[in-house]
Amino acid sequence: MKRTGRKAEAGSEWNASALIANSLTWDKVAYTKAPTKYLRRRLVKEAIAWQHASQRGGWAGFRSSADHSADQRRRQKDPNRIVELHAIMGAIGEQAVLCWGFEQDAQRFDATRKTITEEHHRLVLRALSEASGHFLLGAAHSLGNLAIRIALLDPVAGPAIRTSTKRLRKADFTPGSDDREVWLTLNWSSDFLAKACNGTPNTPLARISAAVSALLVDPRFVALDSRRGMDYHRLRPQSVPHASPKRGISQQGNGFVTLELPGPVLDPEADADLVYQMLVEAMKAVRGTMMIIRNDLGKAVRSAAFWYHEPPPRPSTARKRNPSHP
Repeated sequence: MKRTGRKAEAGSEWNASALIANSLTWDKVAYTKAPTKYLRRRLVKEAIAWQHASQRGGWAGFRSSADHSADQRRRQKDPNRIVELHAIMGAIGEQAVLCWGFEQDAQRFDATRKTITEEHHRLVLRALSEASGHFLLGAAHSLGNLAIRIALLDPVAGPAIRTSTKRLRKADFTPGSDDREVWLTLNWSSDFLAKACNGTPNTPLARISAAVSALLVDPRFVALDSRRGMDYHRLRPQSVPHASPKRGISQQGNGFVTLELPGPVLDPEADADLVYQMLVEAMKAVRGTMMIIRNDLGKAVRSAAFWYHEPPPRPSTARKRNPSHP
């Protein structure tokens, strides 16, 4: 496990600002002996940047409230909302890292396919891919909720979102609220954003809205989301051939009932390689959306007439060993 951090401002303690799990296994020796072919460095770099954002939320919120420099006094201030934006970014960054960790383990396990049975390989590779997809879908839905909260700062889009439906008019949009009505799935957040941002002069916000809408209909995301719907809500295909076909064994026609005794057959949707490749393509789609939102977040907040100073990256310092700990 890699750690990037900074020295605490008081004392000699260290604060881990971003974590990357190279593997989800507890056996370090096992995973170091099985390097992966595709490191997905661009996803990792983006996820780290999002994790670091949460380390600067308090600073950004304080600056947004306390700064009274020239030409900024007329701007609005909402430090708690600014802090919430950074908190959501950090959560998304961790979800992306966990997705990546499972995907890396899927690569490692896939490399063993020649030494194990097909059923064993199919069962575990699917499970690792689905676990990775769980965190990726969570990140995708959170991107929609992040975009909603950016839009709430806008004088045009904010009121439109709050009054979109009867339920939202009664919902608690206070920063940090746990009201389930204000934490939306991607299809709802995309719809509300598109309507609220229609005609807004806030161009960066419009780009964020467009990115969320594009992710929702991206075939790569749609494929993974549909697969999740089958795994969670419909009949998930087994990884072994079985004799309980979805079509049943009884067929009626021409006044006759035909019964068929089936033999074990593998469901085509149990293809582990297909599930894994579906995950990899969806990872690319989500990473692209993360990049767009991160690049436009500060611009959208400032275009909404709020004072927002993007925090600089933490200065890197060499970690010194504590002499009291060998």
